[in-house]
Amino acid sequence: MTEKQLKNKISPLPKQVELKTGTLNLTACRIAVQADVPTAAAAVERLEKKLAACGIAVRADADTVITLALGTAPADVAAANEAYQIVVEENAVTLTGFGSNGVYYAAVSFAQLLGDEIPCCEITDWPDMAWRGQKIECRYGSDMMEKQDWFDLIDDLSGKKFNHLQVAVYGCWVVQYDGRVSEYLYVPLDGYPELETPFQIKYLDPDTRQWVCTQKLPPMFEKDFFGEVVAYGHARGMKVYPGFNSYGHNTLIPNTYPEVSPKGLDGEPSLTGFCTSNPRTYEMLFDMYDQIIDKYLAPYGVDCFDVTLDEVWPEIAQNAVDIFRRRDPWCKCPKCRDMNPGEMFIKHAIAIFKHLKEKGMKSITFACDMLIDHGPFGVGVLTEPLLKALKENDLMDKVVCRWWTYADLQQKLMFQSTQPETGLRRTVCPWNGYYAWCVQCNSVRNTALLAKMATEEKAEGLHAYASYDKCHDRNNYLMSEYIWGYESAGSIQDVTDRYLMQRFPAQFEQARRAFQLFDYITEERIDQPEGDSSCLANYFMLRDRLSYYFYSYVEDNKPYPRNFPGEALQKVCARKEDHIRAMYGISGMAKEAKAIWEAIAADPACDRDMARRYAYEADNYMVLVDDYLAMLRMMELAREGDYEQIKAMAESRRDTRIALMSRLKDTKEYYMASHQLRNHSIFMQFFEDLRVYLDTTPTDEVELDFFDLRHIASERFFWLR
Repeated sequence: MTEKQLKNKISPLPKQVELKTGTLNLTACRIAVQADVPTAAAAVERLEKKLAACGIAVRADADTVITLALGTAPADVAAANEAYQIVVEENAVTLTGFGSNGVYYAAVSFAQLLGDEIPCCEITDWPDMAWRGQKIECRYGSDMMEKQDWFDLIDDLSGKKFNHLQVAVYGCWVVQYDGRVSEYLYVPLDGYPELETPFQIKYLDPDTRQWVCTQKLPPMFEKDFFGEVVAYGHARGMKVYPGFNSYGHNTLIPNTYPEVSPKGLDGEPSLTGFCTSNPRTYEMLFDMYDQIIDKYLAPYGVDCFDVTLDEVWPEIAQNAVDIFRRRDPWCKCPKCRDMNPGEMFIKHAIAIFKHLKEKGMKSITFACDMLIDHGPFGVGVLTEPLLKALKENDLMDKVVCRWWTYADLQQKLMFQSTQPETGLRRTVCPWNGYYAWCVQCNSVRNTALLAKMATEEKAEGLHAYASYDKCHDRNNYLMSEYIWGYESAGSIQDVTDRYLMQRFPAQFEQARRAFQLFDYITEERIDQPEGDSSCLANYFMLRDRLSYYFYSYVEDNKPYPRNFPGEALQKVCARKEDHIRAMYGISGMAKEAKAIWEAIAADPACDRDMARRYAYEADNYMVLVDDYLAMLRMMELAREGDYEQIKAMAESRRDTRIALMSRLKDTKEYYMASHQLRNHSIFMQFFEDLRVYLDTTPTDEVELDFFDLRHIASERFFWLR
């Protein structure tokens, strides 16, 4: 084995590897702990689990000893608390951390070497970036995760050497499914019993063919286990902290307690945002913050708190009573009306920053939105006045700006710099794919662009906006590589190749081909109007134009629920040939990728679970575009009056969707599957309604305008939406 081959077995890629003479033949061992650090027990647990999986016995009388030690970092080693050294000898292994996290990472890295003959060697490693994190949004999936699911997530991400996990515990979105405002609270707050956020689960069970309909509270709220998640992360070198949105994405609190809501000129509460001149606003907010800090964070020394402060502007659909009314977060009460929105934003931000600093928070994070110009939606550029206020209040060393943008192309990024000249602390925020309930998005290009920016501008690290679905495994892997060592990680293809060799070594070339197909399927390109270019951005077409999710939103001057799939078909037919060309290409590539992943899933030398997941994602791409290709063909048949063939196609598409739903249910964890099954059920029910309509309507009375088929929709179809 060469040094490069040994290096490639460890992820993220280690800094220094030196081969020695000899080999460790490990058949049995005992573990000695000489490091009194919080992560030691979890490090032993991780080692024992991997040793057992490799058939290596752990016995008290074994000759070979694996020692966990705490040492002093060599002078040339940066980030000493997270640095580690592995020394492998013929009859002994020493895993030395130069701090608590380093002990855990030494165990993580050595566990990756197990399963093969290990050459004697010395490995010394440390991260380039101090902040390596993800924000798990309070949205579809995390709202159903039980305690063990959160523990499994932490095991996964800490195994990739992430050290920050923000759990969004409060956030609100506009009206979507069921005509409800989408509001989430993940922690119970004493004194605020009205702040419960139950949500609906609706879908067809593809196996029983029974409809599932239930209302549920987030388990983290109902069982109050956020503190246990914080503790579990603490024991694995991961700082788990809350995200509690304020101002933007905020309807639950002001709607429940209108006294703190912004007011219009007529004194009516807008029920979104806060009145920044009402002392009760801060009495309430600070009480909530203090409860979270005292109960969940202080026992484990967690000193991070996220207040987000993103997307603060007037929006429609912020209240179910009047979904087309544009509600304004900027207060116009007598005390506020003479301030402009920028002044109100800064006043609010400084108030909460100051309080959190007083509560011992050393990293108070917020989003970059208000530092850049958002045109008519924004309030201008607030960089200079915000900096002035931060300096006047001695907050520069406590506040961290998260620079987020999710484009895959340099020219489409929301910004081209994180403004290092300001002196603000900064992290750069890619995304990990997020929209798994639509289609799997491969965010590797976005992450690579932002990792380059973070490295060149010396940001503290990367902190992705994320949902947790294991279909994002390669995305998370690549992000971990680029945060740990951007210069040494190499190109996207280099990192992908190492990922494939670790997950699918016996099928490397085939898996490589499958991911090349995935990257083409989800490619972002400059989407020009017809006539300028026939090139479509596949990623936006699949996610925004064809998937159901974005049609669950309310839009000005359109009926609600939206005209689906008619509205989507109108967009497709506006550039019909371009879409047909793109969809046929995606269908063919997805079919090939699906076959590859199914073959890999049958190989016991590979990660069969991940291969099955990727096979489902390929199937999901294929079924989505094939549904639209079928609808376009149905439109042609309708003009010919061939309703029998349309009916047969509708039945076939219905059954294909049900088969995909069954694959999903068998492949993914219930907390992701339930929400995704609802979107699939909408497509399935559309085709079933079309079949029933044609089966029960006399031929001379059939009316089929595929741009608007609401007249054939069943009560079930509208109930699902």
